[in-house]
Amino acid sequence: MTALSFHSSHGSNIKLPDLQTACHSYARAQGIFMLATPLLVTSHFQLRFEGKGIVKLQALPTKDDAVAWLRSQKPLPKGCIRLRNCKSSVWKVRFDPSRDSVLFFNKDLGLQEARGGGMLLFDIEYGDVCVTAVTASLPEVLFDSFTHSKHIQIVRRAGCSSAQLKLFNPLGLCRLHSPVEKGQTLRLRVQGNKGHSGMGPYFRLRMTPCGANGHQKQFLLGPDTKYESDLYGVEASQRKELALTCCHGEQAGFVGLDTDDRTTEVKLTWPWSGGCFLWFELNKVSLRAWLLRDPNRPYLAGCSVHTTTRGTVRQRYGETRNATEINVRGALFEVCRDRGAGHT
Repeated sequence: MTALSFHSSHGSNIKLPDLQTACHSYARAQGIFMLATPLLVTSHFQLRFEGKGIVKLQALPTKDDAVAWLRSQKPLPKGCIRLRNCKSSVWKVRFDPSRDSVLFFNKDLGLQEARGGGMLLFDIEYGDVCVTAVTASLPEVLFDSFTHSKHIQIVRRAGCSSAQLKLFNPLGLCRLHSPVEKGQTLRLRVQGNKGHSGMGPYFRLRMTPCGANGHQKQFLLGPDTKYESDLYGVEASQRKELALTCCHGEQAGFVGLDTDDRTTEVKLTWPWSGGCFLWFELNKVSLRAWLLRDPNRPYLAGCSVHTTTRGTVRQRYGETRNATEINVRGALFEVCRDRGAGHT
């Protein structure tokens, strides 16, 4: 079993303490946007939240203060309003000049107050949350469509404007230093950070072709990859052991065993004939990777290989070719020798 290193090019919120461990830490805000103008006494509007994730809100005295904070890329301070797993909720918002604060009211969650002024600043920390401001008052309350984080998408129309991340976690991207090739089996160890639970810690996978430097640079800057693959949640302090089998032409089979011995299988499209770089999108987790199996090195330490002719498994997936069993510390993975995906 050979430890794999991560590439030195990665997102701003990724740290590589020893090149073989990638850790995510939210040090730079990636989803800040603001109102176009400060709120007035006559400003009454609704904030609607759709989706899952974390949104933070902070009130500042002037728009210049909000612009300066956005350009600094600092996360919003502790003590700001923090909405977690927003799902679907509606808040009534108004400005109270006597308290120099913005009041938020929700019939289920009650009243919350953001002190400091009438200029609202938002930060979508992660997730597919869409924030919408709806107003019937004059002047209209709209999001600023020119001053916001580059990963935020603003849509404005009469009496309504919305904002959301183009990616779930754009500054949490990293990739392995070397490309993965056909027939290789990787072992991943994902550790959830302490103090986070629910949807907070997660990771996602993405592939880019070898030799496409422009493609990789564009990907790191943040193209729209929101729907490329599913999120894989990790509970606080939980460790997941995962195996990834790389097969050309069809799909890469991804199989994981969590602490409850429940298996999860995910398919990723691999449309290229050559090798590919494996990317990870991390949020509040740390990651390590090892090479378990290589066609050019069939006897790597840490796994045992032997052939099998179990036709029932192959027929279930429509595969009639010979297969290879890999036993990794009690977890059984079956990998097709020829074209096809990995199965359990």
